[in-house]
Amino acid sequence: MVKAVNIFTPADVPLYTYVECADQGLEKRLRDAVEIPKMVISISGPSKSGKTALVNKVVLKDNLITVSGASIGSANDLWRMILDWMDVPTSRTEQKGTKVVGGVEGKGGGNISLPLVAKGTVEAKTNHGGERQWETSETYWPDNLTQVIKEIANSDFVVFIDDFHYIPKDVQQDIGKQIKAAAEREIRICTASVPHRSDDVVRSNPELRGRVTAIDVEYWNQKDLEEIAKLGFRELNADIEAAVVQQMAAEAFGSPQLMQAICLNM
Repeated sequence: MVKAVNIFTPADVPLYTYVECADQGLEKRLRDAVEIPKMVISISGPSKSGKTALVNKVVLKDNLITVSGASIGSANDLWRMILDWMDVPTSRTEQKGTKVVGGVEGKGGGNISLPLVAKGTVEAKTNHGGERQWETSETYWPDNLTQVIKEIANSDFVVFIDDFHYIPKDVQQDIGKQIKAAAEREIRICTASVPHRSDDVVRSNPELRGRVTAIDVEYWNQKDLEEIAKLGFRELNADIEAAVVQQMAAEAFGSPQLMQAICLNM
């Protein structure tokens, strides 16, 4: 994708162009993979080869929940960040009270029982004209994975874990188990990684074998790289000689993002 500011129009009017690497047919492959229920999608490709741009093109912006592997230090971090993206609270507080009047104690409120929750209690004591009252609040932390399943299972949302290879190895194992559980509940999950770490998803949990759809992104060819420059400069009303475009594509070494940077500098 090229983000260009038209030099002949006000600077606050951005232009966006997108070029598909036609010979790889990546868009169709990803669309088909997203439609397969209970499967995990693993996209691998060299750095700056357009993996993220591909996902952003295929999945609607409002349905894409992107999490960076570099931000994940525990399995719980993944699901918490998804809930944060949806503005879903990760805890809730119950107010309870205990009142003592004339030596007779009366208790209000009740305890609740929820699966997979942790609970904390805070008490505050007050005194009003001979009445003593204890206000108690209890905070519950539901299991984040369970909450995510409740919110987006069997929906059009896609959880995109970018740079999956940045997640620590021991954490990958925990996430692999939970990804399997989430996929079985029909949560759409897509990961991206570099080629030499493309099997990290399956290695994290061998039970994912047969449940992962692999999409390999390769370096772009000269013709597709040239199209980035032709389409972008056309939108800018700029005329660049064909020989110059060819030289730019040659210097991009198969990377669409490097081609964008060269076009921007031009």
